Amino acid sequence: MRHWSFRGRLALTVCCFITSWLYFTHTSSIEMYKTKKELNQQSKTARENQENSPFTRKVVIVFTSKRSGSSFLGEMFNQNPNAFYLFEPLFPFTRTCTVLRSERVDALRQFTQCKFDNITQVYENAFKVTNYTDEYAQCLNNTICFEERHSPLLKKHKTICRNLHAGKCSLPMQPKLISELCLQSKLVVYKILRVCDLETLSSLFKSSRKKNDIDMKLIHLVRDPRAILSSRINLPKDKTRTGNLKAEAQLLCKRLRTNLKFADTYWRAPNIKYKRIRHEDITSRPEQSLMEIYGFVGESVPEDVKKWLKGTTQPENVQGIRSNFSTTRKASNVLNTWRRNLSYIDVQQIQNECEDVLQYLGYTIARDENHQKNETLVLW
Repeated sequence: MRHWSFRGRLALTVCCFITSWLYFTHTSSIEMYKTKKELNQQSKTARENQENSPFTRKVVIVFTSKRSGSSFLGEMFNQNPNAFYLFEPLFPFTRTCTVLRSERVDALRQFTQCKFDNITQVYENAFKVTNYTDEYAQCLNNTICFEERHSPLLKKHKTICRNLHAGKCSLPMQPKLISELCLQSKLVVYKILRVCDLETLSSLFKSSRKKNDIDMKLIHLVRDPRAILSSRINLPKDKTRTGNLKAEAQLLCKRLRTNLKFADTYWRAPNIKYKRIRHEDITSRPEQSLMEIYGFVGESVPEDVKKWLKGTTQPENVQGIRSNFSTTRKASNVLNTWRRNLSYIDVQQIQNECEDVLQYLGYTIARDENHQKNETLVLW
């Protein structure tokens, strides 16, 4: 019987180890390749199936301006387990209207078609031009902006990721999986603050008419300019805090005026593609507004959304809520805060710049300080 020397046994051991390692590495690479290939094929198949089927995806754009109550309205869709909802997907483009004007619409057009494969590149390019900080929204780190606003979507992402064995299922979200989740949804909703004028968005509606698989609608959320500017004063670094209230009122109402005029021309009433709704109506009559909004979209209201709405608007659930970005509210506090916080001098400045807009939208002009402070009198 042949006896192996120590060196011989060592060489044999090393040889076996290398052979096993190469086999494991090769097998893992094949499995990773299969996973990526399967994921790509599934997304391609889903897109082809929907393009060749009578399936129609409803795409809703919530268009508004800062501090208009859009977070609360957005949650009416975010809490829908059957909806795909993104909170401010155009954040990297900033609110500066003259910068990347067409690029932000092109990005939104891709999103409405559930194309998120190059979302990271889109965001990187926007941040390079705007030089805007991503410290707060974390769009690049997470693939989506404001991940804390996307709890339902993150749960869906984790589920589909695990089912497909698609690697890491936590943040950052995988662009192809975002596309897949969007493609699987019959209701897709985007809350948009980073487009200043409706005319810019109209090109999306023109192109969507040529696509049988997309039914696009727009919800135009408006709010009393006095309430908007009063709310903005509480935000750090907002221009209303530095003595520019009059200038900000002029800019805000100029945009409102322009958008109202365009909407009335482009979407002549009655129109099944456009709905204007006041924040004050949603706040004072949330259940009725919820039914109207879902009726406009053409969907029934899920029980999850009804339960959320009841829990977030009941008086016993809103005590002590102080956050500037909370979606829980007590109607009387929300509707009358500006009347308590603004001086009548400030109110006059805003009304001088916005009187026609206020009256057009059905708001009442405060005649004097007593009229402003008397909360038994409704000004909306």
